Amino acid sequence: MLATASDDGTARLWETDADRAARDVCALTFPAITSAEWRHYLPGPAYRPPC
Repeated sequence: MLATASDDGTARLWETDADRAARDVCALTFPAITSAEWRHYLPGPAYRPPC
């Protein structure tokens, strides 16, 4: 874990384990990007859902 603080008085803990952080991000970003969105924003690489 990494702890940060801000001028507004808030503190935040950040996950530093990459696999766990990826799982947490995927849990928060449902639904994942669709194949149509992927083609629109990332027209080059083949569709690979990130979560």
